[in-house]
Amino acid sequence: MLIRHTALAGRRAPPRGLAALTVVMVLFFVMALVAAYTNRNLIFEQRISIGTYRSARATDGAEAALNWGMSLLNGGLIDTACQPSTVATDLDYRRQAFVELPADSVAGEGRYETSSLVSRPVAGCIVANGQMSCACPSAAVTNPIITPPTSGQGTAFHTTFFLPILDGSDPKSHQGVVGLAGYACGSLGTGVNDCSRSAAGVPQVDGMAGISSSLGMLSALPLAPKATLTAGGVVSTTGGGVQLVISNPDSSSGKTVMAGGAVSNSGQFAGPAGSAGDGKVDNVAAMANLANLADPTSDGWFKAVFGMDPVTYRNQPATRLMDCSAGCNATALAAVLAGYPRNPIFIAGDLSLDSAAGLGTAAAPVMLVVSGTLTVAADTPIIGFVYAGNLNWQAANASVNGAIVTRGNFAATATARLTYDRQVIDTIRLRYGSFVRMPGSWSTRNGYN
Repeated sequence: MLIRHTALAGRRAPPRGLAALTVVMVLFFVMALVAAYTNRNLIFEQRISIGTYRSARATDGAEAALNWGMSLLNGGLIDTACQPSTVATDLDYRRQAFVELPADSVAGEGRYETSSLVSRPVAGCIVANGQMSCACPSAAVTNPIITPPTSGQGTAFHTTFFLPILDGSDPKSHQGVVGLAGYACGSLGTGVNDCSRSAAGVPQVDGMAGISSSLGMLSALPLAPKATLTAGGVVSTTGGGVQLVISNPDSSSGKTVMAGGAVSNSGQFAGPAGSAGDGKVDNVAAMANLANLADPTSDGWFKAVFGMDPVTYRNQPATRLMDCSAGCNATALAAVLAGYPRNPIFIAGDLSLDSAAGLGTAAAPVMLVVSGTLTVAADTPIIGFVYAGNLNWQAANASVNGAIVTRGNFAATATARLTYDRQVIDTIRLRYGSFVRMPGSWSTRNGYN
């Protein structure tokens, strides 16, 4: 019997998979939320990373500013691009940055003074693509703008000075002390307050850091000599008419010659006005003993004069070393003094002054430290301080205004004209030497100026 299901033939099966589609869409939505959250964290971490990077660049740049500033202080003449100069009208950075008060200043011996905060000289550099472009102040422009690279990328740092607050009860706590501040930006920024403009205000940059430190000067001549001529050995004259014309008008020292051995009686010796005698002190046993100690293993005489051994002295940042193991002449010395007129010059070997060209001025006296023999072979006028292992004087019209110290003998075959100059000695004693960081003075400073 045939049965026909006409009712079922006209119905369709219900759709299937809707639940699965719903689940898939929900999963896709959840995955999109997870991706968005992950991307947000990634962007946030990238921003933290670039911020840390620029902050580290700024901190390292501020530290570099301190080291760079100290290198300028211990260097010689510089031009407006902060490059070494031999132009006589250029100044060293010390005289650009602060004023040297006189030795008898009421503010204290050896003190410095700075300009006001607004006109304080600022020097700086931009480092980009492995190249450094710098700008240093001049008499006309105290806060120069560093030329930024066209890419606008790089790190900039600046350095300036301030007077540190030290122990006011002790005037010596301020002697030869200055404050050095370094500021740096992790990026150059844009607009009128970019980091190439050292005096325009707080730079609008992503990262900035400031560091300061007090610097003390390690004097190149710790103690002023007491005599115009100081010798560990004998002071002799050889030849007819050869004399020692030595004077010392300074009442605080008063001696014309001090020697460990005998001093020639052929000469004219004049002490301070109103003083009696010739100011000579010879055959000093203690000085002779120091001279005997002045050998390569002890350097007793050198240590007594400078407070350190020769190797340490010549390795100081401000000392300029000349290798004169084969001997040097006045031309070689003049080439060094052209760029470093107010730096101690250490001559490792012998030096012959065979030119009549003058050495030193009252404002920039020379300081020569000759480990070997110094020979004055020409009529050279010298303004400054001279130290030598031995000294041969061969020029009748040569002269020294300042002081001479030799651990050995002073031998004159021509008339020697020597005058003690206290102002010259004080300039060297208080202003020549190396600036170094004072322990415990490092600090971070808020603000850019």
